[in-house]
Formats: sequence, C-alpha cells, structure tokens
Amino acid sequence: MQGVTEGNETKRVVFTTSTPLDHGTYVRVLAKGTFAEEYEFIKEEHMPVH
Repeated sequence: MQGVTEGNETKRVVFTTSTPLDHGTYVRVLAKGTFAEEYEFIKEEHMPVH
C-alpha cells in the first residue's frame, strides 16, 4: 500500500487487518518504527495533499 507521511513523503506501508479492505479504501495508520500501533478508516478529503 502507498502511504504519505505528515511531511508529505511517499512511503510503502505494509500491515494487516482483520477486516477485508475494498480497493480505494483510505486508512490513517499510526506507526511506531516498523509496527502499526493503530489505524482508522478515513475519507479521501482527509488525506494529506501530496
């Protein structure tokens, strides 16, 4: 999955969920190092401008 940091950098993100994700789902992930600490589903308009 392609991610965008708070600093507007694009990074590859890998994590798993117990919920199947539809194509085009937007997820905000709080990562600590290489681990996803928490996540939430968001709307496209809440994505950082890249």
